[in-house]
Amino acid sequence: MVPAYASEASPLAMRSVNTSYANLCFVTGQLLGNGVTAATQHMNSYWTYSIPFSLQWFWLLVVLAGMWFAPESLARLSSQKVNVKASVAQIVETDTLERDMEAGSILDFVPTQGAVWAKSAMLLVCNSIYNCSVGLMASAIFCEVSAIRVRSKTIAVATAVQTLVGIIMTVAILCLIRNDEANLGGKLSFFFDGLSVPCLIWWFLRVPEMNGRTYEELNIIFERNVKTRQFKGYQI
Repeated sequence: MVPAYASEASPLAMRSVNTSYANLCFVTGQLLGNGVTAATQHMNSYWTYSIPFSLQWFWLLVVLAGMWFAPESLARLSSQKVNVKASVAQIVETDTLERDMEAGSILDFVPTQGAVWAKSAMLLVCNSIYNCSVGLMASAIFCEVSAIRVRSKTIAVATAVQTLVGIIMTVAILCLIRNDEANLGGKLSFFFDGLSVPCLIWWFLRVPEMNGRTYEELNIIFERNVKTRQFKGYQI
């Protein structure tokens, strides 16, 4: 729900920033969670697991308190035919255009301790750079390319697939890195290098430049079958 709401409630200039920031918050939460777990792992008491779980409920209270101050999604208001002005009028027009176009289909470690610390530090740096740059783009992309009427469904499917792949990769990485199994150690990076090649090719051929485009403009461009590399300079 967070990326969908961010994409619908944000002004055009801030839309991609806010959808990406939602993912950055998830990453920050994971980093904080790992820090808390590392700090409590040597405690031999009830608080070893109670502190990490309790801190998660704290953030839930913050979110629930902030929900009362969050504006309603304009797309939801338009679907309920609430009488609002300029921004909603544009969304209604976009939704009408999508219906005319029949848009919105979901189909459409290692020997020495020093080496261990060095590799761990490199992994942390690389992971941080990834999560603060290209890693943020997925949330922005599936919010930009999905039609308004099926945006929540598109995001739900994308999130479910991401979670499923994450579970598979977590198990696979453990098997690949453990000494009693594949024992790849640092060579595991070559596995991800291989995975990145087809992803890079697909990105270049299939992901268009959508910066500064309204949802109505994107629908028109997609309907006209404009080539991916021509999106940026295309005039409507």
